[in-house]
Amino acid sequence: MVALGSSTTAGAGASDSQTTAYIPLLEDWLQQNNTQLSITNLGQGGARVTDYQAKMTQIQAAQPEVVTFLPFGDYANTPVSQWWSDYVPLLEQIEDTGAHIMFFDLRIEPQYVCGNGTGPSGGCYAASEAHGLNQKNDAMAAIAANLSNITLIPFNDTNAAHPEWNALDGHPNDTGHSEIAQRFK
Repeated sequence: MVALGSSTTAGAGASDSQTTAYIPLLEDWLQQNNTQLSITNLGQGGARVTDYQAKMTQIQAAQPEVVTFLPFGDYANTPVSQWWSDYVPLLEQIEDTGAHIMFFDLRIEPQYVCGNGTGPSGGCYAASEAHGLNQKNDAMAAIAANLSNITLIPFNDTNAAHPEWNALDGHPNDTGHSEIAQRFK
């Protein structure tokens, strides 16, 4: 398995990125359940689709059966037009490897959208933030409709609902990483 994503996938916020972040927790679970999958973690702080494209040689070298995306950096910073221009060829290249793609699309529960918002740490999100995420999710759904080996998995943002799952820097803490690992199981 190859894991792609930004700082959370790289282990930011965990007390030890090698043991308490979601990737090592998931790898431990896989080993305990006698699966033959190992994980190549290509997570990178601030990573966006162009960074994933630059890792294509590493992705191919790993010969993955599964490639996961938890692209929080793209949801926060990449314009939806770039999702169309850059994700299409990237996902097609990954699909050509024979790997199954698991793409976690970020969502905000409607009860946490309120007017102009005060940000995730303030208990709600601006309607414009939710709209931007929805546009990106709609783009990914349309992109995925033309691929044969991809699963889109809703990933509800938990920052407003569970601030106790976050480190001081806004990344998931150990509890938050454990919650993310549970979503992969």
